[in-house]
Amino acid sequence: MLIHTYQLTNDQQSLLLILISLRVFPMSPNWFLNITSPILGVPIRLFFVSVLIGLVPYNYLCVQTGLILSELQTLTAVLNLQSAVLLLLGTACLLTTALLLRRRRQRVKTE
Repeated sequence: MLIHTYQLTNDQQSLLLILISLRVFPMSPNWFLNITSPILGVPIRLFFVSVLIGLVPYNYLCVQTGLILSELQTLTAVLNLQSAVLLLLGTACLLTTALLLRRRRQRVKTE
């Protein structure tokens, strides 16, 4: 823990860029960043700036999505047969790829 705190205080400019990158990246959980930042000793100033800058793209996308959804008149504009078929094909491709990779790993293990 002391090593992390030492590294955080010595490299604050990189830390700010890392925090902003983590917040912009859509797969990183912000709740986890919020909980671990004080434990790791992230200065409140850097934490605040990373939240302020890093969450802007996500909030912008949410607002844009809301505006688009508010203009929809019927549910069929979103859910139609073509969209359902495309989603099913995409899912089938992903599942087939996963199953083929699993089968390949099992073959490699047995050899």
